[in-house]
Amino acid sequence: MKYRVLAMIVGVMSTLPAHAGPRFGAFGVDLTARDLTVRPGDDFWAYANGGWSARVAIAGDIDAVGVSPDLAREGEARVRRLLEDLARSGGKDTNGRRVGDLYASWMDEAQLERRGLAPARPFLARIAKAKSRATLQALMANVDYAAPIALGVSAHPTEPTRNIVTVAQGSLGMPRDYFLNPDARYIAIRRDYAAYTARILAAGGFADPEAKAARIVALETRIAQAQSTPAQQRDESLSRIMTLQTLQAELPQWKWSQLLDAAGLDGAVEAQVSDVPALRTLGVLIAEEPASSWRDYLAYRFLSEHAESLPSTFSVARFDFYSKSLSGVATPPPRWRRGVTLMNQIWMGDAVGQLYVSRHFPPEAEHQVRMIFDDVKEAFRARIERSPWMDGPTRTGALAKLATLTARIGSAGQVQDYSALRIDRADLLGNVLRLARFRREQARLSLAATNPPDYPVNPVSGNGYYYAAANSITLEAGLLRPPFFDPAADPAVNYGAIGVFIGHEMGHAFDDQGSRYDADGRVRDWWTASSRAAFDQRIAALKAQYGAYEVLPGLKVDGALTLGENIADLGGLEAAYAAYQRFQARTGPAPVLDGLTGEQRFFLAQAQTRRTKLRPDVARQLATIDTHAPSVLRANGVMRNNDAWYAAFGVGPTHRLYLSPTERVRIW
Repeated sequence: MKYRVLAMIVGVMSTLPAHAGPRFGAFGVDLTARDLTVRPGDDFWAYANGGWSARVAIAGDIDAVGVSPDLAREGEARVRRLLEDLARSGGKDTNGRRVGDLYASWMDEAQLERRGLAPARPFLARIAKAKSRATLQALMANVDYAAPIALGVSAHPTEPTRNIVTVAQGSLGMPRDYFLNPDARYIAIRRDYAAYTARILAAGGFADPEAKAARIVALETRIAQAQSTPAQQRDESLSRIMTLQTLQAELPQWKWSQLLDAAGLDGAVEAQVSDVPALRTLGVLIAEEPASSWRDYLAYRFLSEHAESLPSTFSVARFDFYSKSLSGVATPPPRWRRGVTLMNQIWMGDAVGQLYVSRHFPPEAEHQVRMIFDDVKEAFRARIERSPWMDGPTRTGALAKLATLTARIGSAGQVQDYSALRIDRADLLGNVLRLARFRREQARLSLAATNPPDYPVNPVSGNGYYYAAANSITLEAGLLRPPFFDPAADPAVNYGAIGVFIGHEMGHAFDDQGSRYDADGRVRDWWTASSRAAFDQRIAALKAQYGAYEVLPGLKVDGALTLGENIADLGGLEAAYAAYQRFQARTGPAPVLDGLTGEQRFFLAQAQTRRTKLRPDVARQLATIDTHAPSVLRANGVMRNNDAWYAAFGVGPTHRLYLSPTERVRIW
């Protein structure tokens, strides 16, 4: 979806394709989505989206509806056509051919059924032969196997022009809290999980699958008890850089040299280590638990994680638990849709994105979005300069960081050369595993690189992000479509949509985590103690505010887990609104359209981008793992802290969302 800022105001280039008008409504906002029985000051999300919510149902094969899911569906259809073209005729280059061959191997279901479990047997045999603790540890480090320890590569926190090995707690078969919550609902989910585990083991030909499943669930529960919470994992102060000698001394339960060799990361002399207590306890578990339990666990996780690349017995079982039981999705999506998701988000998203951008994202759209980016950046600068709580030295550092902040807009960025990767149209599982090894090898090579790391971009996925190590913002081409960006829309709408999104990502440069990185992407405490204390006081109030909201009846928002995103939401709205005022100062006051002022259209556009409905089971799941607050609160929660919103809609003390001026959290 591509925003179309009014041509006579913004100067849209004549080479843009002609459009009859905005995608949403007469000027970029779907006014039929409103519920005019709701006062804006009582529930702004419902005022903006309540009519839509009342008439839209969630289909049986999906878990959500709304702006982001719709963007994803539309992007999927485009990528499907692209992938099918490549699968039929191959690409003009190495990457295009491999993308087409990989997608063809995914779509060949008959081949999967004919080959059965044969492609997995060599990997299961390696597990069966692992008798010693050292061999089990080596398998956990091997990229072929899912494990409760995670070894990777990331930008060095104090020298961001080079990379470093990372060590952290790994994944579990369910979110951590699902293993530990004593509520009856989670007890039932654990029973379903045990049944799923047994089903996967039975499909893999393992004897006594129910007993093995019970031991695996008990083992994962012990691992979960040792792991840090998602909120704790956001605390980068708990991460330490250690030499391998120090690492071996502090965590002697692990054979670190052998682990790094097994991971394909040999040669590293230091590592950034997170979750030390969890890793210590996990090492004890490896020593105490019978080796047979670990072999069963690794075999189960291998089959479960690769169920989509195996016969339908496995993939159906995985859908029945993860989609039907956990998320309430009644019917599986078509195979092409699952393939598009895997190709774009996990397997070769950068290469797919490069091809997508060449077809669907004209350079003129980038020019328009960059103008909004520049306005938001300038507005952010002015707000930092006028900040009443930030002292001189900290303000100087913040302005320096903002000055060096860059944006990648719609671009595929650096695309991997996949010429060394072997893709076989008749071997889906082999393709997936070879791709994982290929990526690990690229990570190993990056340890010796001296160039600034380039965070990977999958332009079709409809997202954007701030990357602290490079001090850069990326806005993917899949995001830059209505309602986030429409070249034919009213400028107020574009500033309220993509402008707020840009401001949000800009805000991450100065949130509770991003503020600990300097202008060069180094982890460094460049704030004075007084400025940090003033900032902490403001974000503590925001944390408490969101922690009082409910996701579902009886289930509160995790104010600590969502803190960074809530800070960015608030700062993004503030900066984008100021940017829109800058725009009007250049072009003149905005007209009233359909009875709505420019300011009202700005805030409606922001709420329109938060138009989402989730199945309750999905909302419950996200509450434990997602760093974002629910969409309703990403409209209502941020609006009630913004003075301009009160003025735009005449919100006063009689409205439910009203906060007195002294209660409103103001950061920038």
